[in-house]
Amino acid sequence: MIGATGLFAAGVTGLSPTTGYSFRAFATNAIGTSYTSAATFTTACPIISLASLPNGNVTVAYTGSATASGGTGPYTYAVSAGSLPGGLSLTASGAGAGNVGGTPTAAGTFPFHITATDTFGAVSYNHLPTPQT
Repeated sequence: MIGATGLFAAGVTGLSPTTGYSFRAFATNAIGTSYTSAATFTTACPIISLASLPNGNVTVAYTGSATASGGTGPYTYAVSAGSLPGGLSLTASGAGAGNVGGTPTAAGTFPFHITATDTFGAVSYNHLPTPQT
């Protein structure tokens, strides 16, 4: 039908994170082929969101959680700068969060960064509020 319009959608996989891409769509009928203008987009990098970590107390169980979003899961988590207080560790939960937990064994201020890496290797760094024990 001449003059008909419509919408179409397509999914694309295997793209690199934080990379710009451009594309054009086209439609062909008995009259010929028509192309759209070029469009561009940039793939996302994970963003860590984290509620403020509460202060802890020596010899009292502690928990906190970092959750990445915006990339392609599953994510892996690591302490990339600084260190957690003795007795605490960073582990991944089944829900995809990086959990800080354990029982602090030392008092003090412990600044650290957590890194989240997604399936495609996109990395996000986050300086977390510094809990005190």
